[in-house]
Amino acid sequence: MSSYVIAAPEALAEASGDLTEIGEAIRAATGAAAPSTTGIVAAAGDEVSAAIARVFGSYAEEFQALSAQTTLFHGQFVRALSAAAATYTATEAANVSPLQALFAPIEGLFGRPQFVGPRIATVGAVLNWATNAVGLGGFLNFPSTVALTGPGIDGVTGVRIGFSFVQIPLGEASILGIPLGQISYPAPALWYFPTQANGAVQANGTIYLQHGFAAIGWFYQPLGIQLAGSTDSVVVTPTVSSIPLPFGASLNSPQMQQGVASLFLGNQAGLNISAQQAGFQGTLPQHFILSGHSAGGGLATIAAGDYLASLGTGADNLKGVVTFDGVANSSAAYAAAIANLQAAGTPVYVVAAPPQAWNAFGATTNELVSLYPGQFVGVELAGGSHVDSLLGNKPVIDFVVQLVTQFSPPGNTQAVYTLSSGWINDIYTGHGPADPLYGIYGPGSPAVYVPPGGQTIPLGQATGIVLP
Repeated sequence: MSSYVIAAPEALAEASGDLTEIGEAIRAATGAAAPSTTGIVAAAGDEVSAAIARVFGSYAEEFQALSAQTTLFHGQFVRALSAAAATYTATEAANVSPLQALFAPIEGLFGRPQFVGPRIATVGAVLNWATNAVGLGGFLNFPSTVALTGPGIDGVTGVRIGFSFVQIPLGEASILGIPLGQISYPAPALWYFPTQANGAVQANGTIYLQHGFAAIGWFYQPLGIQLAGSTDSVVVTPTVSSIPLPFGASLNSPQMQQGVASLFLGNQAGLNISAQQAGFQGTLPQHFILSGHSAGGGLATIAAGDYLASLGTGADNLKGVVTFDGVANSSAAYAAAIANLQAAGTPVYVVAAPPQAWNAFGATTNELVSLYPGQFVGVELAGGSHVDSLLGNKPVIDFVVQLVTQFSPPGNTQAVYTLSSGWINDIYTGHGPADPLYGIYGPGSPAVYVPPGGQTIPLGQATGIVLP
């Protein structure tokens, strides 16, 4: 970074004015995006069509909230810059370090590599999407890359956050016999792109990470960043409704499960469009892993089975399923999906919590164990909470979700990262419970699985128990 020991008050004032104009552009971009993100044209003039249009118009509330946060951040920044100009005019001097901190966002604004915190990076991701939507993407580049807090893999040094909408197909729909044609759910999604030191993305695969019931994709940002950096994967976390909506536009519906599966068929066109709108250049890796927490884990597993059932003669690019205390809404649908996965030789692993109300008292984990007798299916974290996987960087939300479920023991969230990233890296490299390279499947070194399981595994501050 260049030194800012020499400062020009006039230049600061001019920059403040320019940023004010940028603020107007941001507000204009949000306004321009509002019609397409908060409403759809009614299929007809009747009350039912109007009601359906209003329902689908509520999908982008998360984007509107992020836009409001963005405007607030921008206003605070402009005020800080204006105050700095006034200070320079009065004193003719300043300290180097505060100025470096002040100008760091400006460097990111005009395209220089700049690591920022996850919150600022998320705002930057939304700003980049908004400016791209109004044709300013070639002129403005807001900082959106987070430095890794732990070791990366394959030369990954940071994770760039992107924002866009993923159109999840829900099939043919009709109202009162009136056909509406093919419809899709416009899911707001945060993307996590593992970046090399030069900013390039050379990912091993794509991980679809589905949130749990009553949650949103942003809650899983710490997990998304960790998985992206520690497995060199592009990670996408779409937000879908937990409340049942018309046409199966909700988390637990068969239409949504099939829609997620269809995203990965063929050339994955819908996912690639969304990734490119989120700032990704090129084509996503064909290989992918489906994952999810709680009800999202059930969706991921059933969607994996649907993908294999719909594959036909196409190439099977599904590498595995990794869930985080997954809960399936249908035991029969879950068993059918597992049968498809077993036939294809696709591994299914879970990081589970002990039986508790929020994981249906372990019903789905127990079903998984029963369907794979004498085989490795995952690890239960001793004393774990149902929300072990979503904690981090959200103090208020983390406290509330633990208050509702139960508090997570120290080290359990890191254990989730260690276990899941190790398994995924093994899946990519063709290893597994019998010949681990990165993953932990039992105690000792190498950490192989010894049937029927039940052994304890030290995981830093946490303790895991191999599922029997």
